[in-house]
Amino acid sequence: TTAVHSGENEMLVRVVDPPMDEVENRALFPEMMYNEIPHGKQNWYVQNSGIWQGVRIELCPSLYIERIDVVPKVTGELEILARLAGVALTAEKGAILANETLYLQIHDTNGRRVFEQRTPLDSSSHNVRIRGMVSSPRLWSPENPALYILEAELSGPVRYRRRARFGFRSFDAREGKLYLNGKPFQIIGALDQDFYPETIHTPTSLEYVRDMMSKAKRLGINLLRCHLKVAHPVYLNVADELGMLIWTELPSWSDAWFPSDHFSNMAAIRADRMFWEILIRDWNHCCIVIQSIMNESWGINLDDASQREWLRGTFDRIKELLRPLGRLVVDNSACEGNFHIKTDIEDFHQYYSMPDHMEKWDKWLAELASRPNWTFSPYGDAVRTGQEPLLVSEFGNWGLPKLPQEQPWWFEVSFGERGVTRPAGVLNRFHEYGFDTMFESFNDLAEETQRHQFISLKYEIESIRSAFHLAFQQRGFEWRARSLVDKFGRNWLVCNYLRNQAWVRNTIAANTPVASKSGSARSGALGN
Repeated sequence: TTAVHSGENEMLVRVVDPPMDEVENRALFPEMMYNEIPHGKQNWYVQNSGIWQGVRIELCPSLYIERIDVVPKVTGELEILARLAGVALTAEKGAILANETLYLQIHDTNGRRVFEQRTPLDSSSHNVRIRGMVSSPRLWSPENPALYILEAELSGPVRYRRRARFGFRSFDAREGKLYLNGKPFQIIGALDQDFYPETIHTPTSLEYVRDMMSKAKRLGINLLRCHLKVAHPVYLNVADELGMLIWTELPSWSDAWFPSDHFSNMAAIRADRMFWEILIRDWNHCCIVIQSIMNESWGINLDDASQREWLRGTFDRIKELLRPLGRLVVDNSACEGNFHIKTDIEDFHQYYSMPDHMEKWDKWLAELASRPNWTFSPYGDAVRTGQEPLLVSEFGNWGLPKLPQEQPWWFEVSFGERGVTRPAGVLNRFHEYGFDTMFESFNDLAEETQRHQFISLKYEIESIRSAFHLAFQQRGFEWRARSLVDKFGRNWLVCNYLRNQAWVRNTIAANTPVASKSGSARSGALGN
């Protein structure tokens, strides 16, 4: 940039926190409307403001490597695209590049060099594409998260180095099943709200994230759906290292607390811009295997033909961009009242409390297994192959967390004046409602709700069997208490039950077929 000069420089950062009130928002920041900015579930829990992911300034020479994108195949073939930047590209018609060389080398986790190549540059070398081969690559998987380090170095009058980490893996859907590295793969997943006790949206530390994901893996969970937020680089780095598959989602700009079907061209533009920034930043993360565009149609009116056309077109475009990386795309992660248009996975959400709604759950599950019409658009414009894996991407039951000895700062905080979001006063209500006549303490009540949660979850999992992929809610937040780990990062009683129950894995190993609408047996997928 030419904005930096010798000596002391001053940088001004402007951060805008648009108010949720539309009238006030339009008066103060009409160019930045809250209901057009992808913000996810912030207005469900704790409204965030300011910069919550890392921002850095990098001092670069006149020629540098802006990005390294790797497209690896399980055969060991790979394509490396090094994107160069800097004023030297245009200064004196790029003459400096004639004396530069791009040196690439790849090392495995043992530090063994498995690939190297030197490529002389010239004045046209703005994007350098190199194809190579790594013999007998170790494939990345939950059991063996093998990673490779790529080092790219410019040598000549200008010297610069950049590193990238990647893994060899494939992930695809065909004939109603999911395949990881060419082998049938059974998801045992969790919906992760990805909030943190003190830092809210920002990971507390690398160690904290590693501990959370390690706990999930010990439960047998192999996929986390990072719900309606841009996953932090620390989150993705740990997932790469531990072998945790990640389902990423674009944050919604509208949801159930507002007119949930609010759509505008500006909202679509902002979402598209955010997707591009995510794609560029997270290109080399092999842990990412699924990308959602919408959740429960928050931010789109699916009764509007033009908006359905937008969603189908966005799916096609994102699918084509992600195809080299082996990532699947979900158009709208659907629930009752909305549907799919075109998707790689036929997923659906359903929350039925047990035992009250046991019969409804059984009936609904049987209908889903038959591939009913209601999961796709009723307007005749659905692009459905009938081969999409079936997946219940949200289900679960309620439980209460035990209270810590010292109440955290957010205990007195409510959001939008909704009493259900204010934890403080729960002990008073415990006595007011007469629970103290049945339980010695609130924590005794909480433990009993967690035991009931386990029994309910056990029934749901066993009714699903292995014809679907399984998933639970990993982490809740405040009043959203359907989780396996509480807001404070502590295992719930249900975790201890699940960890010791052989039936969870036995259920999956059974590989029970589900009858499709045509009457043939077909494997599907289910999760939360």
